[in-house]
Amino acid sequence: MNAAVRRRSGPIEVPGWLLAVASACVVVAAVQIGLFGDVRHDDAYVSYRYAQNLATGQGLVFNPGDRLMGSTSPGHVIAAAIAYPLVGKEGLPGLMAALGCLGWLAQAVAAGLLVRGPLGGAGAIFVGACVAAGAARPYSWVALETHESAAIGLFAIVAASRKRWTAVAWLAAAAGLVRPDTYALALVLGVLCARDLGRRAVRPAIVFAAASAPWYLFATAYFGSPMPNSAVAKYGLVSVARYASHLASHLPSTVLPIAPIAPAILAVCALAVAGAVALARKDRALLALPAWLALHAAAYLALRPHPGQTWHQYPAALVVAILALAGLVVAVSAIARAVRVPDRARPFGAAALGLVVVLGYARQARGAAAAYPTEYWLGARDAVYRRVADHLAGRAAPDDVFTGPEVGTVAFLSGLRANDLSGIVTREIDADLDLGRLAETHRRWVLLPTCAGRAGVLFREGPYCARLWDLTLGPAE
Repeated sequence: MNAAVRRRSGPIEVPGWLLAVASACVVVAAVQIGLFGDVRHDDAYVSYRYAQNLATGQGLVFNPGDRLMGSTSPGHVIAAAIAYPLVGKEGLPGLMAALGCLGWLAQAVAAGLLVRGPLGGAGAIFVGACVAAGAARPYSWVALETHESAAIGLFAIVAASRKRWTAVAWLAAAAGLVRPDTYALALVLGVLCARDLGRRAVRPAIVFAAASAPWYLFATAYFGSPMPNSAVAKYGLVSVARYASHLASHLPSTVLPIAPIAPAILAVCALAVAGAVALARKDRALLALPAWLALHAAAYLALRPHPGQTWHQYPAALVVAILALAGLVVAVSAIARAVRVPDRARPFGAAALGLVVVLGYARQARGAAAAYPTEYWLGARDAVYRRVADHLAGRAAPDDVFTGPEVGTVAFLSGLRANDLSGIVTREIDADLDLGRLAETHRRWVLLPTCAGRAGVLFREGPYCARLWDLTLGPAE
C-alpha cells in the first residue's frame, strides 16, 4: 500500500471549529427543550387530532367520517401520525414541542450560514447565537409547525446562495408542505433560479412540482379541495388598515430584547434596511430575505386573520431579526472605523457588545419560560382544557359531541367529536348556540372560555377560565 492510499484510508480529521459548533448545538438544544418542551398550544392540537385519527385507522379527519382539512400543515400532521404509535397520546405533544425546538435551533444554524459570507465568522456566530437565544421570540410557538417550516425555508436560501437549485426545489417543496405560506419564498427562489439558469430552470421547476403535487392531488380527491378550511375560516376577519398597523408594530417589536418603545422600533426598522442592503451587496441570492418578508406580509394583508394569532407572522419576524442583527454588525463596524477604535481593540469591543445582546435575548427567553405556566394563551389555557378533558372522560358518552370556539386540546385528549364555533374543523357551526336544539342531538356539551355566569362547571387556572355546560341538566344562563 503506497503512502497516498494510506492517507486516504486513515482516520477522518474533523475540523476543531466544526466540533465546537456541534457541541454548542447539542447544549443549546438541550437547554431549549428543557425550558420549552412543555409548551402547548391549542391550535397545534388540531394537527395532533388529525394525526391521532390517521394513526388509529380512522382516516385523515378531525371528526371521524367528516372529510374536512382544518390543519394548515399536512407535513406536521404526517410527522405526528408517524410518531403517535411510538409515544402515544400523552407523549405526542412533548415530542412535537421538542421537534419545534430543534427547528428553532436549525433556524439559528441556517441564519449563521446565510450571513457568514457577507459578515464573516464572528458576525455569523453573533447572528446565529441571537436567533438561538430567542430573537423574534420563537419560544411561544415550538408546539406549532412554524419553526420547521421557517428552518427549511432558510436552508433553501442557503442552497440558493450556493446555486444548488435542485436542492432548493426539494427544500422549497418541503417547506410548503409543512406550511403553505412558505410558497411565498418558493416564488422568490423560483425567480432567482430563472435568472441564474435561464431555460435550464425547467429542471428544478419540474422537481418542485413533482414534490409538491402529490399532496394537492390527494387533498383534492380526499377532501374535495386543496384549500385548507382553516384559511377560509380565517379570511378577512379584520380590515386591511388594522392588519397593516399590526404588522408595522409587531414585526420590529419581536426583535427587541427590551420593552418595545417607538424609538427602539424605528431603530430596528433602520437596522433591518441596512442589513438587507449589506447582505444583498455581498450575495444577490440574499435578496430572497427581504423579498420573502415583503411577499409574506402582502399575503397576510390579503388573508387578514385575527391579529392575536401572531404565530402567522413568525417567519416574517424571523427575517426582520436576521436583517436587523446583520445591520447591527455593519453599523458597529462602521462606527468603530469612524471613531478610529484601534484594530486590536475592535474584536474585544464587538464581542462584549454581542454578548450583551445575546444575554438580553436569553434573559427574555428565560422569563418567558418562567411565565409560561400562568400565561393566558399557553400554560393557563392548556391546564384548563386538560381538566375539561379529564372531566368529560368520566361523564361523556362515546357518541357525545361538544361545542366550543377552541376544540383542539379537548378533542385530542377526550376522543370526542367536536363542533367548532370558529369553523376551522367543522362544516356545520352552532353559532347561535340554540341550546334546546343542541340538546336534542348528541351535542350535549358546550365549552366556552368565560369566567362569567353561575351555570355550568367552572375551570380556572391563573387568568384563564372556561365553563362547561351539560345540556341534559337544563339550559345554561
